[in-house]
Amino acid sequence: MDDFVGCAGEVNMEKARRGQSTLEYIVLFAIVVGIIIVAAGKLKPKIQGAYGHFSAGIQSKVGN
Repeated sequence: MDDFVGCAGEVNMEKARRGQSTLEYIVLFAIVVGIIIVAAGKLKPKIQGAYGHFSAGIQSKVGN
């Protein structure tokens, strides 16, 4: 907190804004990561099903 306050007690707004901006980026990053994790969880069964269907199709063409 001492970094934000100058000699006469004024607040260094440049440092305060920089810290606020960094916090906003961290929050935004956490939201994006959360969305990716939720989307991956929702899509996993569909991807596994598509892979199984694709694999079965190839095996039937090869004749094994």
